[in-house]
Amino acid sequence: MINSPINVPVIDTAEEVKEAARVAAVRNVQILNSQYETFYSSINKLAALICDVPVAMLTLVDDENIWISSEVGAPGITQLPRKNAFCDWVVTNDEYLEVPNTMLDTNHVYHPLVTHSPNFMFYAGAPLTLPMGEVIGALCVFDVKPNRMSVNQKEMLVGLADIVAKALVVRNHMVKL
Repeated sequence: MINSPINVPVIDTAEEVKEAARVAAVRNVQILNSQYETFYSSINKLAALICDVPVAMLTLVDDENIWISSEVGAPGITQLPRKNAFCDWVVTNDEYLEVPNTMLDTNHVYHPLVTHSPNFMFYAGAPLTLPMGEVIGALCVFDVKPNRMSVNQKEMLVGLADIVAKALVVRNHMVKL
């Protein structure tokens, strides 16, 4: 009989293996709780401008929280619970999410960013996908009124998210040098 060490989680399903690898990748990026960096703030400003919205955020999602690594238009929002959040859906499903009217979306109508100030009514988020396929967060935009992205805006948001993911990988390699 083999005894397993105490407090070692047992991972059973493919989803649990994928999630464990994803959370490890988020932590490996070494940007959680870091100071906002000018590059990422510039990407947020560009995303907000392209998408014609007042708020853009770069989020990283660990096992319990969503960390706002940088933002434009939403000062003071630095961390949110992961459960039932917009970005949780993006990282879980590995794809772009657009919610044209949060008040009509049963999955997100009770989210704190919808029910309390700033009362967001629109969300679009593109996944931050690392080279090995881990989705570690999202580049997302919000509006206080219902909205829709054009095909070009969606493509630009997805493209900016790809640039951010690649920049995070390069930054991580530079930090380790």
